[in-house]
Amino acid sequence: MKLFRAWAQLALLSILAMMSCAGDDLRQLGTATVQQPFDQETPPEQPEAFTLPATPIVAGANAGYLPGSGHVTPDGAYTYRLPIDVRRAHP
Repeated sequence: MKLFRAWAQLALLSILAMMSCAGDDLRQLGTATVQQPFDQETPPEQPEAFTLPATPIVAGANAGYLPGSGHVTPDGAYTYRLPIDVRRAHP
């Protein structure tokens, strides 16, 4: 009975593996063209350089400045201090 169960699991695993590969279109795999033959001595061609657009796609906002400072304490904790000016409340 254990041998039959092992064969059944192997058959099921094989069927699942074949089904997972069935979505690949093998006809498309043969249409790719090789730009440069593979050679271990010659490095591959470099891709075209990326050029940034002259104007940004989204203009940056004018941001303010917060006069904070941070440091790592002797025990390894990072501390950041941010001074905040708070007006006194009127009674």
